[in-house]
Amino acid sequence: MRLYREADPGPREVEDRGLLSEIVDLHDRSGQTHGSGAHAMLRRRGILLYHPERDDA
Repeated sequence: MRLYREADPGPREVEDRGLLSEIVDLHDRSGQTHGSGAHAMLRRRGILLYHPERDDA
């Protein structure tokens, strides 16, 4: 049996957890539906999502 200390989450994991929390909140508030409206709702909260198809320069 190995015992080890779990490393602190990195910046990307912290950001991902925050985004997941926002998405779960939106999902709950929308009556547990999803769709294109979720993207707009995240944007209104100041969360910008990266879309490789549209955002590559």
